[in-house]
Amino acid sequence: MDTYLEFHNRSINDREKFWSELSSKIYWKEKPKTICDTSNSPFTKWLIDGKTNLAFNCIDRHLTNRSDQVAIKYISTEADIQKDITYGQLNIEVNTFAIF
Repeated sequence: MDTYLEFHNRSINDREKFWSELSSKIYWKEKPKTICDTSNSPFTKWLIDGKTNLAFNCIDRHLTNRSDQVAIKYISTEADIQKDITYGQLNIEVNTFAIF
């Protein structure tokens, strides 16, 4: 595993390959062909022709193997409340909210 500095240097020195590798770790409905668009520098655009679903990447893709694993650890020192929310529970909450 890279150290933070090695990881950072790869992101600077070989950004196309670096971000292409990292982007392959998530679900894409349509994988991006353009990793980095610098045609309007300094306003760089990333992964512009890819299509994904952020909710799926955050929750759904984890349900098969990690449904009982904590996805959110809520800690409120003001109210003295601590609560763990698993991927399975989060999925139910998000889908319930989406109905309304």
